[in-house]
Amino acid sequence: MPKLAALACAAPLALALAGPGFADVRGSVHEIVNPEASRAEWRRQPLAGAYVAIVWEIAIPAPAHATTSCRYAELARTDAKGEYIMEGPNFITAALAHTIFAAYAPGRRVIAFRYPGTLLTPKDITLVKSDWPSEQRLSLLNSLARPGCAGWDAKLHDPKGLLRPMQQELLREAATLPAESDYAKNTLRSLEAEVRGPQPALREPIRVEIAPAQGSIEAAPAPAQPSSR
Repeated sequence: MPKLAALACAAPLALALAGPGFADVRGSVHEIVNPEASRAEWRRQPLAGAYVAIVWEIAIPAPAHATTSCRYAELARTDAKGEYIMEGPNFITAALAHTIFAAYAPGRRVIAFRYPGTLLTPKDITLVKSDWPSEQRLSLLNSLARPGCAGWDAKLHDPKGLLRPMQQELLREAATLPAESDYAKNTLRSLEAEVRGPQPALREPIRVEIAPAQGSIEAAPAPAQPSSR
C-alpha cells in the first residue's frame, strides 16, 4: 500500500485513540430571575459558576432486554457568560452514546421541562431557585456528590479539579437545611462521608503520537493506566 494511503487509513485510528478533547462539548446554563412569576412570564439570565456533569451511555442489545454501558463522564463549570466547555469523549462514543446530565448551583435545581424556545438537553440548561422540602433537597444534594457513572465503573474526567470544590459546596448547602427525620439524618451523613472520604480515581487521557517519518502511529499510555472510552 502506498505510504499516503497507509496514512489515510491510519488517520481514523488516531482519532479513535485520541484522548479527551475530540468531541469539544459546549453548552450554557441559565437561571430564572423571577421564579415568583407565572411560568409564562419567567425570564432567564446566564448563570456563572454552575457545575455541569454529563455522562455518555451506550445501549447494548441483549436477548431479554437491552443493557446500558457507561462509557465516559466529565465535569465542567460555567464561566462569567454562563457557558461551559468539555473536552468530551472520543468520536465513536460521541456518535453512538446518549447523554444524561446534571447541573448544580447553590440553592437551585434543574427545571424538569423544556423552557420555551429551548431544548431539554445538556447544551441549554435552566435552573430555578429550589422550593423543595428539606428532605428532597438533601436527597438531591447527596446524589449530586457522585457525578459520573454509577459505581464509578468508568472514571470521571475532571481536568480542572472541580469535583472536590463542588462537593464542598453541596455539603455547605446541606448544612443549612434541617435534618429532623431519620431519613434526612442518614442522607446528610452519607453526603458528609462522600465529601470527607478519599476522592475517586480520575480518568487519565491517552496520548497519541504520530511519527511522520515512518508513517506509523504509536499510542503511549499516560502515567496512570487509562480507561477505555
